[in-house]
Amino acid sequence: MKQWNGLMAKEWMLWKWQIVIAIGITVIGLFAIPSIMGPLTKDDPKFVFEMTMVFGFMVILTGAIIPAITFATMFNRDMKQPDIWLHSTASAYVLIGVKCVVAACIGAIALVVPALVLAIRFAITDNLDVTFDELAFFGSWFIVLFFATSLMLLATAVFFIVIDRLLKPYLKGFSIVATGILVVLAVRLFGEIKSTAFYERFIHNGNFDLLELKNSKLEINENSYIYMDLTLSIGNTLFDLLLTVLLFVVAVTLFEKKVRV
Repeated sequence: MKQWNGLMAKEWMLWKWQIVIAIGITVIGLFAIPSIMGPLTKDDPKFVFEMTMVFGFMVILTGAIIPAITFATMFNRDMKQPDIWLHSTASAYVLIGVKCVVAACIGAIALVVPALVLAIRFAITDNLDVTFDELAFFGSWFIVLFFATSLMLLATAVFFIVIDRLLKPYLKGFSIVATGILVVLAVRLFGEIKSTAFYERFIHNGNFDLLELKNSKLEINENSYIYMDLTLSIGNTLFDLLLTVLLFVVAVTLFEKKVRV
């Protein structure tokens, strides 16, 4: 536990000011850009709110890949000092796990900040066609689903970054090209698997509509101001979860046995 806490503290010290600056830029940008562009385009407070929502959505889209980028940054930084990192007494699960947790936390911040800005914009804007309950319901599930997606992308990134390290002694600078080709092939294979009759029959089933979890007093339908189809396939979700865990475990095992020697 001391090793874990020490590594977490180290990463926090390296990232804290970058996180603070990124939050500041995001908040200022999401407030300033719609406030300036809105009145110039259409003198309507509702339009400024809509612009904030659109720009916030764009930030959240970017936030989905931030954990993967953050992990790659931390991993490659420490691989430049292998004597310090690879010879640590901490297990590979601790070494990589700490970086994944830090990356996931930074990704979560990237998702929550624009949501908070949108909530503040909602509070200071009158006569909107959406209630706070509707905004909170869809917004919270939107963030949860994107965060889950970001974790799957993170596990995938960990796997292919380790593969790149395995190829590097043999291919040198071309390892990144070979890894990129493997990523493309893996994405295509993943798509082929999901399009098979077996997957459709045995895995892509058990649909559940998240709208059933809403408060009974909250009236939401397809004609609502903001509406998203929140139907999830339980089988598909479990498949993605197991694949995510498998990629992470295989990546850490390969790192421990083949890279960390």
